Amino acid sequence: MDPALFQDPRSPSRTNPWFPLDVGNRWVFDDGDSRVEIEVLDETKRIAGIDCVVVNDRAFEEGVLVEDTDDWFGLRTDGSVEYCGELARDYEVFEGDDPELPQLVEIEGSFKAGVDGAKSGTLMMGAPRVGATYRQEWAAGSAEDVGTVLSTTYRYGQNAMLDQAVPQALAELFCASGDCVVVADTTTLEPAAYEHKFFARGVGLFLETKPRSGRFVPLVACSHDARCAQLPLP
Repeated sequence: MDPALFQDPRSPSRTNPWFPLDVGNRWVFDDGDSRVEIEVLDETKRIAGIDCVVVNDRAFEEGVLVEDTDDWFGLRTDGSVEYCGELARDYEVFEGDDPELPQLVEIEGSFKAGVDGAKSGTLMMGAPRVGATYRQEWAAGSAEDVGTVLSTTYRYGQNAMLDQAVPQALAELFCASGDCVVVADTTTLEPAAYEHKFFARGVGLFLETKPRSGRFVPLVACSHDARCAQLPLP
């Protein structure tokens, strides 16, 4: 966490094509049961001398807000995106409430690098390489995620293992050039939890799959790439 190794995220000399953090960028994911809306805000937060961009992440179930999180992302000089912490707010609606509005119930999962032993981690390398394994976040007992790069040349139909649970039309829209990055996410807190995340140049994350169950969470809307207008219907 040396500030000399970080850029100003609002005017970087080197961006990350698989994790674009321009103010106003927006992504919407929907798997039919839940919906997640993500937006890069025109805000920064300084953590340990590093200016981080604030990214808001809101999750809904049956149209009701259940989580509202502010993530803090730093941008290293090599283009890597550093996860410096988050404020995670969980909400619940209680039977009998009038009006029925989501109520803040806890902030479990929140952490900030350098506080109570928490450490930052890498969300996307500036130059991903197959086989690289790295810490994504660290707060003992609450955030222990690890990423491993599985492919930097993903294209649908070339790898049956990676194609599991992947909607073909979505993959062909973003990965026709064979330059999508696939990362496996694991956590020591839930050894059975395993998912693949797919990233496209200029777009960022566009799909999460759970190969063991066949479930997937696709991107259904985005704001910052011409292909966003061609997204297949969920």
